[in-house]
Amino acid sequence: WLDREHPRLFNAAIMEFGALHCTPQQPDCVHCPLQIYCQAYAHHTVEQLPVRKARPKVQRREMNYAIYLYRDASALFTLIHKRTEKDIWQHLWEFPQQSADAMSNDKAVKELHFTHVLSHQKLIATFRVYPVAQLPDIPQTTAIRWEELDDYALSRLTLKAIEQLHF
Repeated sequence: WLDREHPRLFNAAIMEFGALHCTPQQPDCVHCPLQIYCQAYAHHTVEQLPVRKARPKVQRREMNYAIYLYRDASALFTLIHKRTEKDIWQHLWEFPQQSADAMSNDKAVKELHFTHVLSHQKLIATFRVYPVAQLPDIPQTTAIRWEELDDYALSRLTLKAIEQLHF
């Protein structure tokens, strides 16, 4: 069933279908087109689902990013890195993070601020833009052309920042 070219759209649609039709208060299983595949219907447990878990306490977290921009005659380049730690957005790409100390005396030409809320974290994010004569050598980063950003799996927060920058 999965549309290999648009899996995100399929997943969003199936979650929306479930949110609208698979409700314990008023399920309409008799008319459901997915009834024959439904384990809850087959096992007579529709009224017990979905199981609500206690919401975790929302933690506030500050995140600071540096967007380095280097332009040569042919293209605009930037640095990104892949999140590998077991944390939010594992295996997604983002701009390099920056320590609070580095931010205090920087020379950013633009600053973007976002509040991004996840189920368990409230992220206060700052993106600082630095035009540079040469991309810095930062371990575990990859230099790419700006237009190649679409080729990488990026966090929603990173996409928000990119949408605000017009290059």
